[in-house]
Amino acid sequence: AVVVYYATCDLDDVAGLTCPVQLHLARDDEFESAADVEEFVVALRAGGATVDDFVYRGTEHSFANADVAAFSAPHAAEVALARTIGFLHARLAG
Repeated sequence: AVVVYYATCDLDDVAGLTCPVQLHLARDDEFESAADVEEFVVALRAGGATVDDFVYRGTEHSFANADVAAFSAPHAAEVALARTIGFLHARLAG
C-alpha cells in the first residue's frame, strides 16, 4: 500500500504499480495542476492500482505539514491523517 501527500511523480515511475494507493491533495497547489493529478490517477488505475484520491478544500501544497506557513487548515490535516491510518490499517494489519 502507498499513501501520497501533495504530489504526483513521473508517469514512468508508476508503471506496474498495482498496490492500493491513497492520495491526499491540496485544492490550490502551485506545484501540481489538476490536469497533472488527473493524468497521474488515470495512469495508476490503468496500471492496475486501486486509487482513493482526496482533495481538501481551502488548502495549499503542504497543508498537513505543521512546520510550514501553508499549514492553515488543521482540520484537513486531521482528516487526512485519520484516512491514512485507516487505509494503512485496513491493508497492512494482519
